[in-house]
Amino acid sequence: MKKKRCEVVKMSNEAKVLKKLRQKNKLSMFAVATLINKSDSYISQIENGRANPPTDNKLHELLDIYNTSLAEFEKAVINYKAPNKEIMSQLLQKLTEPQTETLIAITQQLIKN
Repeated sequence: MKKKRCEVVKMSNEAKVLKKLRQKNKLSMFAVATLINKSDSYISQIENGRANPPTDNKLHELLDIYNTSLAEFEKAVINYKAPNKEIMSQLLQKLTEPQTETLIAITQQLIKN
């Protein structure tokens, strides 16, 4: 059975950096999509890991819009560090129910102190 695109989510550093660049430039997904003749769902799918980030002319178009060189983009991708809440969210998804209960108990103790 063929998987739907939305069932596969892979949040690459490239996607995360592209999202950060768009937000830094205070642009909506719709605005960026319009500038590159794509739909805003295309931008959303890239930024949310449901589609691979572009590697060709579309990437260069995005970087031009974001006033970022390819070298700066590549450096940002290499140096990307996820925010702690994002890391925690990813870890939580991997926990078993007993592990989750233990973590809740520990967290509640930390918050009380």
